[in-house]
Amino acid sequence: MKNYNEIAENVLNRRDEYIETRRLKRKKQMRITAFAGCFAAAVLTVFSIGYGEMNKEKPLPEVESSVSETEENKAAENTSKDEAFVQFTEPTTTENKTVPDEGLFSSGGETGHWCIPALPFDRDFELTGEPITDEEAKVYFDENGESIISSLASSGVSADSIRIEEKGYCHVSYDGTEGKCFEIRQNYRDYLVYNGDELAAIITLWKDNGEIYNTPSFGAKWFEDYNSYLQKHKGEKLVYVYASRFEIIIAPDNTYFNPMGLDVDPYLEGIEKPYEVFCHEAATYIP
Repeated sequence: MKNYNEIAENVLNRRDEYIETRRLKRKKQMRITAFAGCFAAAVLTVFSIGYGEMNKEKPLPEVESSVSETEENKAAENTSKDEAFVQFTEPTTTENKTVPDEGLFSSGGETGHWCIPALPFDRDFELTGEPITDEEAKVYFDENGESIISSLASSGVSADSIRIEEKGYCHVSYDGTEGKCFEIRQNYRDYLVYNGDELAAIITLWKDNGEIYNTPSFGAKWFEDYNSYLQKHKGEKLVYVYASRFEIIIAPDNTYFNPMGLDVDPYLEGIEKPYEVFCHEAATYIP
């Protein structure tokens, strides 16, 4: 079972490897294209001189370039792909809950940046996936809680006074796809795990073909800040949102928060009452 730092390092390494591969490939393509162009020019020059010497009275025939239009198009296509955005997303069945969406990184540079998805024009909610109820979750944790806690403890999580919250929450999701409304994936539901007053882990339950599975996350540096936020909003019905995979928590007073301490403002810019816009019972939690 990997902890947060190991997962984050793995994701960033994959991103860096991809960026370096694309950079080298583009550099190689540019060298090939440049060489082909120079070679074609040289051939054309030699041919023109020789032909002119043999028959100065006749006009020179048109000579095709050795770099075909197809090759030029391919080079342009490769360049555009290098400059395009590439999204890295870990499978949902792995321990990646503590790692936010790596965002959309420009492969043409050394540093990545976030892509802010546009809010949908259709503000309806589409419920997808097999729903997981808190009653089902309780049965699941009653049957599997001991092994889950044992695994957490063996990974270094303090578990001397551990408990799993009975209430969970889903997320309102949107990714900027044109014509797509808000989505709530009912088959993914998060449950907080406490050891005394300390937030020790987050268990994501997910359902497939009627079977429930779990993905634990733990060891994240931001757990303490997240727990402090929850305690400040004790008794309030909070709304949970994923903008792509960027998590936003919205309070009834329309203030908002990202558990990892990242800037949320650009995602909700221009929305006067985000709580009302995103509020859906399936995606709420009362600490």
